[in-house]
Amino acid sequence: MGSGCATITRGTTEAWVVESEPAGAQVRLSSGQTCTTPCTLELKRKNNFGVEIEKEGYDRVSTQVVSSNSRAGAVGMAGNVLIGGLIGIGVDAASGATKELRPNPLVVKLVSSQGQASTAPAAPAAPAAVAPPAPTASATAEPAVSATEPAVASTSLDPAEGYAVEAARFAKQYQCSEDVALMSRENGREIYKTTCPSREIQIECWTGICRMH
Repeated sequence: MGSGCATITRGTTEAWVVESEPAGAQVRLSSGQTCTTPCTLELKRKNNFGVEIEKEGYDRVSTQVVSSNSRAGAVGMAGNVLIGGLIGIGVDAASGATKELRPNPLVVKLVSSQGQASTAPAAPAAPAAVAPPAPTASATAEPAVSATEPAVASTSLDPAEGYAVEAARFAKQYQCSEDVALMSRENGREIYKTTCPSREIQIECWTGICRMH
């Protein structure tokens, strides 16, 4: 019993498992072993190694698996001490029987590659909108009547004679009724009202001009 060895505790290899989502990825170890996920490899406990995982259409994954002391290995070593197996302790430590591979299992979720060209046909461009032609102005169209910019007509009538005739002429110019009605007369100014096709307006006349009021 004084010549105890690693077989008293654990073996020097372990089953290392690798899985991927989705499955079917190629696994390559820095030590040379390969497999296709999901898969299991029997590997030395004491060796660190690199891992590369590839699948068409997904980003490559690179990672490291390390050998570290395990709780189970420590318990085994303690067992060697209890039975006086000092030589077994040395063998376990040298062979890696007290270690384990981490992570185990290695589980990887693959990410779809970005920026790949799409094979789907491009959607046809929407036809450009065509604006309808602007309507042609009619020769009989009603002149625009602006409320903010009153039309102004000059007149040579004397204020003493009144501006009814001139106001009627002004109304006719804008296709309004020539039947103008005097509303007020003050300080040489006269205000008439009449009806246009769209609304009722007032016409203000004084020395020299008439305008919409």
